[in-house]
Amino acid sequence: MAGLSAEVEGARLALTEEAVTRERLRIDSELRRTLGVALEAIAGHAQRASNVAGRSPAVVEGELRALVDGSRRTLAEARRMVRGYQQVSLRAELDTAATLLTAAGIETRVVLAGGDLPDTVEETLRSALRSATTGLLRDDATRSCVITVVRRDGRVALELRAERTGSAMMTEVTAP
Repeated sequence: MAGLSAEVEGARLALTEEAVTRERLRIDSELRRTLGVALEAIAGHAQRASNVAGRSPAVVEGELRALVDGSRRTLAEARRMVRGYQQVSLRAELDTAATLLTAAGIETRVVLAGGDLPDTVEETLRSALRSATTGLLRDDATRSCVITVVRRDGRVALELRAERTGSAMMTEVTAP
């Protein structure tokens, strides 16, 4: 039991490190593709305004106006992106739960009964999923698990059905 627990913990840490690395690379790529391009455009407008300063007030005024407008749009985009980074996707949470359960020898399947996954869900639902996953990992009798994502009245709920040696159990995980 202690050996299995250490093995699961090692797998969990390795998966966490891998997920963090993937997420950092994704964020870096997105920042370069969006904010990087916008900041280069802002710098270009500033350079053009600087090049014609004193020679063409109308051109300088146009470049400065474009510089201010571009700066405001870029700031709004940066704020939107930061808000998005603060929210963990349901897909990432489900993948982590399924991988951890599988690494512990629990055959696991994720079923999307309600269509596409929402990009984000409330922290309470993610926390409840983590808690249910921990409970299954601690139960030596759990052999398999099906995590079903359902939609009820416009809300996302998760159903965890686990088969244990000699019995079955169902846990519903919902956000208040």
